[in-house]
Amino acid sequence: MLRRPGETDSIDRRVAVQGESAKRWLAALGYEVTSDSPRVRAGGDVIRSQSFAVGRLWHDASRLTRRGGGGGSAISLVVEGRIRATRGTTTIEVGQGEAFLDALDGETCIEVEHSVGSIELRVNESFPQRYGVAPIEGLQALGADLASLPWLLSLANAMLASREDGGATTWPFTRTALENLVAAVMVEANEPPPTTITDRALAEIRRSCTDPTFDVAALAASQSITSRWLQAAFAARDLTPRQVIRRERLRTARCLLEAHPGIALDDAAGRAGFPSARALREALRADGVPVPRTLAPIGLRDRGA
Repeated sequence: MLRRPGETDSIDRRVAVQGESAKRWLAALGYEVTSDSPRVRAGGDVIRSQSFAVGRLWHDASRLTRRGGGGGSAISLVVEGRIRATRGTTTIEVGQGEAFLDALDGETCIEVEHSVGSIELRVNESFPQRYGVAPIEGLQALGADLASLPWLLSLANAMLASREDGGATTWPFTRTALENLVAAVMVEANEPPPTTITDRALAEIRRSCTDPTFDVAALAASQSITSRWLQAAFAARDLTPRQVIRRERLRTARCLLEAHPGIALDDAAGRAGFPSARALREALRADGVPVPRTLAPIGLRDRGA
């Protein structure tokens, strides 16, 4: 579906073909009809360039082979019917509202019953580097519960149903929005389950909370994910990373205060990861813990507060 080097961008609108014409049109999109379907029908709308393509496809061929070449990735979202996709020893089945990712570096067999309608987006091999996402490897099913899928489907379908095309003034903005959603799908598909993220992050907080420079950004970096994904994972447990970091520092400080009754407040604060004695004092008070009298000289000016 992606255009080859030297080929110009192309736009197909409201295509409806059958027989050999349908096979040739599908072949131009990277599909070979491998079933015995002399009267195969196909149609749709496709916008193609060398680095990005989006199309709305329909066909009733029972078996196709999608041939990849030059690298890149494809996302196929099923809007009608079911697809069985096979690549090597991996076979997946996806139905309406579901999708699958596929690396465009080999052959993938596509089987359908009766007919199938899908939205397909393809990006070239430079896409992961441009958007900072992990490359797609092999074949991967995407469930309907993937948060970014409905957004991608909605925008792609609305754009293909409109008169907008690759030459429209608004097309660069629409394409950027679609590419961002493709990146979101790739990131979401490759992220470990939120529970795994949260458990690993909690362990890192316990290890690193005593470092005063340790914050949410540092925690996200340690897990190789964005702060947004980190926040979302913690939200599943009604927590925020900042809350947990503060809680662990406070727990450490209380242990120090109980084990060393005469410890100076600024010393306890530094060893627990608080930036200052005042920050620790405020955290203790907010948690309903009175500051021990032996620590009062650190904050005599606050005695009347």
